[in-house]
Amino acid sequence: MDTLLAVLEPTSLDLGETMEFIAHFTSSVATFAINERPGPPARDPADAAARVDHLRRIAEDPELPHLARAVQGMLTAAHVDMDAAFRGTVDRLIGSIPAADGTE
Repeated sequence: MDTLLAVLEPTSLDLGETMEFIAHFTSSVATFAINERPGPPARDPADAAARVDHLRRIAEDPELPHLARAVQGMLTAAHVDMDAAFRGTVDRLIGSIPAADGTE
């Protein structure tokens, strides 16, 4: 926490904004860390097939167009590079901090 406070000290964030940023930052890091843990033991193939079938039904649901597009993308997406996703998330979070002198 002290390191984060030191890094953020030269920014234009007030104390409340600084603490909010730290909360978002640590939450993002924790989410990625949780997803890095090994998953549960392999499930029953029928259970896995049922989950995929459930996602396919969502992807075809005209009542949920936004969720359907998101699920379609997840079902057809290539493997996600989690290291790149983490770096991108950190870059976006840090990039959202206004400079102390008001410049971008």
